[in-house]
Amino acid sequence: MSTIPHFEHSDPYPWQRCLYGEFLRGVVRPWLYLPTGTGKTSAALLYLLAVVQGAPLPRRLAYVVDRRAIVDQTRARIEAWVEALETGDLAGRVDALAAFPRPESDAARTSRRGGRVPAIPVGVLRGGLADSGEWRMDPARPGVVVGTVDMIGSRLLFSGYGDGRSRRSLHAGLLGQDTTVMLDEAHLSVPMERLLRRLVAVQGEDGEEQPERRRLRVMAMSATPTGDAVAGWDTEDEADPGFRARLHAPKRVRLHAVEGPTALAPRIAEVALGIRHGSVVVYVREVRVASRIYRALVRGTGDQARVGLLTGTLRGLERDRLLDTGLWGRFMRDRARDAAEAACYLVSTAAGEVGIDLDADHAVMDLAPADSVAQRVGRVNRNGMSPGAQVHVVHEESPKEAPRRETLELLRGCEGLSPAEVAALASEKAAAWAAAISPVPKVAPIDRGRIEALATTSDPYRDPAVDVFLRGVEDDREAVQTQVVWRRDLAALLAAGHGYVERALEGFPPAPREVLTAPSWVVAAELSKMASRLESYSMVVRGARGKTSVVEVSEEVVPRVRDIAYGTVFLPAEAGGLAVSGLLDGRAAQPVEDCADDETRMRYEVVGDESAERREGWVILEVPLNGDTEGDWAWLDDDEVAGRRLVYRRADVAQLMLAADRDEFTSTGLRQQTLAEHGATVGEAAERLARALGLPDAMVGEIAKAGRCHDTGKAARTWQRAAGWPDDGLPMAKSSGRFNVRLLDGYRHEFGSVLEAEGGQPPASALCLHLVAAHHGHARPGFASRRHWGGSLPDAELEESARRVETRFDALQREYGPWGLAWLEAIVKAADAWVSSGGELA
Repeated sequence: MSTIPHFEHSDPYPWQRCLYGEFLRGVVRPWLYLPTGTGKTSAALLYLLAVVQGAPLPRRLAYVVDRRAIVDQTRARIEAWVEALETGDLAGRVDALAAFPRPESDAARTSRRGGRVPAIPVGVLRGGLADSGEWRMDPARPGVVVGTVDMIGSRLLFSGYGDGRSRRSLHAGLLGQDTTVMLDEAHLSVPMERLLRRLVAVQGEDGEEQPERRRLRVMAMSATPTGDAVAGWDTEDEADPGFRARLHAPKRVRLHAVEGPTALAPRIAEVALGIRHGSVVVYVREVRVASRIYRALVRGTGDQARVGLLTGTLRGLERDRLLDTGLWGRFMRDRARDAAEAACYLVSTAAGEVGIDLDADHAVMDLAPADSVAQRVGRVNRNGMSPGAQVHVVHEESPKEAPRRETLELLRGCEGLSPAEVAALASEKAAAWAAAISPVPKVAPIDRGRIEALATTSDPYRDPAVDVFLRGVEDDREAVQTQVVWRRDLAALLAAGHGYVERALEGFPPAPREVLTAPSWVVAAELSKMASRLESYSMVVRGARGKTSVVEVSEEVVPRVRDIAYGTVFLPAEAGGLAVSGLLDGRAAQPVEDCADDETRMRYEVVGDESAERREGWVILEVPLNGDTEGDWAWLDDDEVAGRRLVYRRADVAQLMLAADRDEFTSTGLRQQTLAEHGATVGEAAERLARALGLPDAMVGEIAKAGRCHDTGKAARTWQRAAGWPDDGLPMAKSSGRFNVRLLDGYRHEFGSVLEAEGGQPPASALCLHLVAAHHGHARPGFASRRHWGGSLPDAELEESARRVETRFDALQREYGPWGLAWLEAIVKAADAWVSSGGELA
């Protein structure tokens, strides 16, 4: 095609037209290597356009960037593209692919922009529990998920960091089937790239592709030359004026030697201050060095507004504030340029090297391996509009690490680092380039047997350690990360009891702006400093396996790295621990701003007999503040309403239902229905989803049947009483507003539903029975606890039925593959959540 509809350029580059044509034919090339500044990220837009045009491609796109700090920026860029797609008939085409209509004004699914939700939902997985979840609601609707290697990779392996039982299989199914993964800057994530290739191969072992199997596709992308990458441009691109300007954008190199590592920071600051005009990005490898240079530049300029700090360890709120400043605007490629304007500076670690849309006039940096240097200079003079662009490299005379020594020798032999010069350097001096780039960690192999073991997500004894598959086998303590969140209500929750803590954090998970991510060893060290300052304090840890625990920290008892690795730490806001710059600092005593509330969720106090339901939205939790609780969680009794309560309100009910593991959350809905009405409606929704996904008629029938009978086990008096309904009424599908989980005594209504379906006429199929059993995350492999079974039949019959649940899971996983079976489960889960939250089918 000569043009691409709704594309941001009036005349796309030749490589973009070529890639779009491939996508229209259903082709996803394994590699895309393009110079920095030539629009590599637009591959996401090209993909979405092709999907909307009806191309035979997976409907979901997972865009992986291995820098947490730029996930939100990438998401914002894709959201802008998605918003542009609302024009013309493209949004209508997307809606035609979906199973459910978009709501017009439902606050539960209203985007940040307000009004109607976008035709293509864009989710984010970047640490903590930050995902809005809109992309999970309708598996037939094209969607985008932007996330990190850890957050998307762990979910592909049924072990999502921070995920509870229910979400593990849900995320694995939605990301491992009917999804294309674009791995940006793949040279930084070799273990992840090889893992993705291996997962594709494992899916291929299932035989010829069938309509119900939408296999994973993978495209690795990079702006840095690697041995596997083939240039994604040709002479036709080089003849294009815009492309040529970026390919040959001048970036003159100047080297500055210092005697030792202690001299690096002051010399870098000195060189940077010597640049009087333009925007200057300053790159260093360590956060502590970046902080020192930042302070030196503030002192040197006398103007804090001219200096910014960007690291991967900034809290989201402070990072967002940086992006809204005039300083940040001076690093944007479409900015107005004033040659006489005083210099401004952005000090950055690796967080600002890859994928981030910076266009500085000059750069000052410490010495790094060649691939890192190539990424850094890619943020300088991206459009070729700064002919005097300079790149200053401050280095020790004799660097210790071999890659940095080899990089220094390469730099001594070149005058500039334009994308064309970098590509030529990597090609003409291939051996030296290979020695100068960062070493690749040893890749841990994975086979189908290990994947099937990981897929047993309801087995408490499985081994969920997956970091070696995502990051490789390496002794890099920086790679093990922990998220930190501050909450002003933590003390009240702790006083009310552990049960309230668990439910409040699950029902009110961290938003991106709340989360600070840092290496686990750094977090442990700063938490210890807080203990020295405060003597003792209480915090909550949600571990990598989704378990929540309360930890008392003191000078004698400090947290260990292994206890917080890949988890989320919740700290009381009044305890401090956050520097003004947004970095973790255990010595900082000032209270931390709590930024958890937004337009879709809110916490507030009510007093006396004031009703929380008078406020608009759905109340998920009321926490007593009078201190008269027993220390465990239960819904408040009527005689407790006279006291003060802390109320948690959420509007996005459907997302909570998909994400929650708790009966009291999944059993509450906006629409009260009898059990029979609910089953019929969910069956209709599941059928619509299955048909929209193009599944065979026989499978559509079984999925619809699973939707109809998935909750029949709730007719048991045990469940109805727990849900607050009288014995003499019709069985209801959701609770009366308060759910007493203690009355269940462990009973799982899914197991009761399986018993009902097994005895039906005609008996349900194995697939239908499994989808019923697994719709809340159990039955992977089964219901091991006797308490799950209830007491409706003799023990021998119940035990035999429980054994059949396990054998069905094993047989179906072999038939459909680990991700294929999880994907089919996700269809029923999404149908149930949609109906329970009041979603319309018409």
